[in-house]
Amino acid sequence: MPVHGRARALLRDVLPGVHGLVDTNQHEILQTSDFLTLLDRYPGWDWRRQPSTDLQ
Repeated sequence: MPVHGRARALLRDVLPGVHGLVDTNQHEILQTSDFLTLLDRYPGWDWRRQPSTDLQ
């Protein structure tokens, strides 16, 4: 599994139920729940390289 996939799996396991913010390193700070929603909606999204505003 590529690093991106392992990171995604780890975040999906660790973040549910966490109330807070996620810094995507793309000049974005998202609510944890919004970040997890984007992970589910866009399985190929690499938040480290693409801002969520570019998703369609």
